[in-house]
Order: sequence, then C-alpha cells, then structure tokens
Amino acid sequence: MFFHYVGKFEIKSPILLRTALRRKSLLRFLGKTAMQWQFNDSQLEIQAMVREFTRREVTPHAEEIDATSKFRLDIFKKMGDSGILGIVVPEAYGGINADYVSWCLAVEEINKGSAAIGNALTLTTSMCNYLLLMGSEKQKQNYLAPIVAGEKFCAFGLTEPQAGSDAKAVKSRVEPDGDGYRLNGQKTFTSGAKFADYIVVVATENPSLGTKGISAFLVDMKSPGVEIGDAFDMMGMRGMGTCEVFFSDVRVEGKDRLGPSGGGLRAILGGLDGPGRLGAAAQAVGTAIAAFDYSVKYAHERKQFGEAIATFQAMQQKIASMSIDIQAARLMVYKAAELTQNKMPHTREVSEAKVFASDACMRVTTEAMQILGGYAYVKEYPIERFFRDAKIHQIWDGTNEIQRMLIARNVSELVTRGQDLF
Repeated sequence: MFFHYVGKFEIKSPILLRTALRRKSLLRFLGKTAMQWQFNDSQLEIQAMVREFTRREVTPHAEEIDATSKFRLDIFKKMGDSGILGIVVPEAYGGINADYVSWCLAVEEINKGSAAIGNALTLTTSMCNYLLLMGSEKQKQNYLAPIVAGEKFCAFGLTEPQAGSDAKAVKSRVEPDGDGYRLNGQKTFTSGAKFADYIVVVATENPSLGTKGISAFLVDMKSPGVEIGDAFDMMGMRGMGTCEVFFSDVRVEGKDRLGPSGGGLRAILGGLDGPGRLGAAAQAVGTAIAAFDYSVKYAHERKQFGEAIATFQAMQQKIASMSIDIQAARLMVYKAAELTQNKMPHTREVSEAKVFASDACMRVTTEAMQILGGYAYVKEYPIERFFRDAKIHQIWDGTNEIQRMLIARNVSELVTRGQDLF
C-alpha cells in the first residue's frame, strides 16, 4: 500500500519516510504511531489462517445455514478453538491480543463464506469490547474466557420497537430490588438471542434523567422471566437467530451491572465506533469480494456470440467499477482499524468506512447479479445470497443516514475549532 502518516503529518520526503519507518525513536518523538498501508507478517498469518478455516469449515455450510436459517454452534466453537473469536482480546482473558487490522482481515475472510457466521464474529468481538471497557475485573474473569473460547454466546439488547436510530428512547426499565434490580421491557432485532447464553441489555434506571439514567446489564438468558420470541424470517443474514426478547420482572444482580450507574448509553454508543461499525464495514467488504470473485470468474467462463462475456466492453466497465469500489472500501476500513487500534480519534473515519463499504457492497452485489443475468435469480448460485446479505450493512449499527449526520457533525466541529478538515 502507499500512504504513510505519522499522526496528522503526511510524510512526503522519501528520506524522511525511510527514517520514520526505520527509527522508532522518531515516532516516539512525534508521539504518534505511523500508519503504514502494508500488512505485517502477523496480519498476513492471521489472514491466511482464517482464509483456510473459512474454506474448510464455513463455506461448505453457508448454503445450508441460509436455507434453514439455523446457526451452526459447532462452527462457532471451532472459531473459538482456532483463536478467531479472541483476536483483539488480551491474552489474560483467553485472546491472542492481535490488532484491529488483523481482526478486519479475519472478518472479511469469514464473511466471504457466510454472512451469518461473520456476524457472529463481529457481535462476539463487540460484546468482548464492552466487557473490556465497562466490566469489573471479576466480570472480565467470569465471562470473557468462555465467550472467546466459543463455549458461550452473548447477544446485544439495544434496539426496541420505538428505539432504533434514537437509542436514547429505550423504554426497558430496571428498578431497585434489594441489592439488585428487576428488569422489564422488550428488545427487538436481537441477533443471536435464539441461542445466546447471555445478553447485554441497555435499560433505563431513571427515565427523568434521560441519557444519564441509562445503564447496561449482563443478563442470563435462562433467568426466570426471560421470554424469547420466534426468530424473524429474514431476507438476508439468515441463521443468526434474530428475534424479540421480552423481560418480565427479571431479577438482575447488582454485580451484573456493567460500568457505573447511568453510564451505559454513553459507553455503548462510544463502543459502536469500534467492533460494531468497523465490523459492519469489514463484513460488507467480505461479501463484496465474494460476489466479485464469483461473478468475474463466471464472466470468463460464460460465452455469448462465441466469446467470453468478460471480453465485452460493457462487462469490463462493470468489473473495473466493482474492483475500484472494493479497493477504496478496504483502504478506508484498514485506516479506521489502525486509528481504532492506536486509540486515536476515529469516529468520523469509522462512520465513513461503514457508509462507503456498505454502499459499495450493494453496488458490487447488484452488478454481480447483472453479470450472471437470469442465473443470478437461481438459488443454485450464491450471488442472490450475497445480494440479500448486502443490504443490512446500510441499516444496522447506525443507518447510513445517521452515519452521514455524524460525519457532518464531526466536520462542522473541526471548522468551529479552526482545524484542518484533512
């Protein structure tokens, strides 16, 4: 790759660039971490390992998962055994303590095989991230290792029938009950709820305080009063056990609150800038690559008028545009991943990556459908599955309309402070 930065300073001099890359003392002096757009050996090793895992364990079952809408917990467990679920989790809690670029590469590879399994990886990392950010040491010790090992699954309960993009409108309520709480409410579009062992629930302790009265809690899905609805019959992303969850006087122990009282929504929304939206962007890239790979190979095999359709100029225009979209999306995702890893400001970059990658994924899968023509409409071919799986990335983890609002707000703040926009 070809962009080199140290903090906000673009290095244009070849001599200074070589010095910056060779001498860590310069990086320490500038107080920033260089973003080098090339993969290191560790990242390439993780990518190769996950690619082989996907070919062996995921892709052969993708059609079945989609057709039956049944999740494969055995594959999830194998992901845990392989270390895939703990890529960015510290070793002390069962992870391998790699970086977010490695994780994005892994998400891409898994998503090439199955969007449902890829979503399980993203969701699991998000829940681990919340535990690491908000959990007590005891909570981390009790919950992280089993989740990372693939022995337990944790769902996420934020969205409600009247609280989607407006997350602060959650109506689920916890009220004091001795040394704990009683939880009542409803969550919807809850991925993995059908087979989850735990769920992170966002609920309000004090509605009069608005966002400052919202907290997060770890709830055992087997607790009395937890009722799991039927799984939605989804257009795409099938097999994730996405359904409604109802809470009726569910006892929640005081020790199971995540973070301070009233600190839940702020931390949850902040955490979405990490594995949530970044994962959605990486998933979109993976699906786009899968559709591109399949349709381009098809175009070289399919003959019309005595020639492979890939030789036709109209097809070449499509192939070139698809390639450009994927290349640009990948670079945006990796830049956002580096910023996330290095704990540098990244809200705007993650939102931009999520918007562009998801829109690109829709463009690529749509063109892939066009390349296959009538065969794209036949379930025997995977293109229609890629097309159905693509749309959700423009919707979840904050719709693209909401992301554009966040991006514009960030840009306006820079203008107000008199800072450079790039």
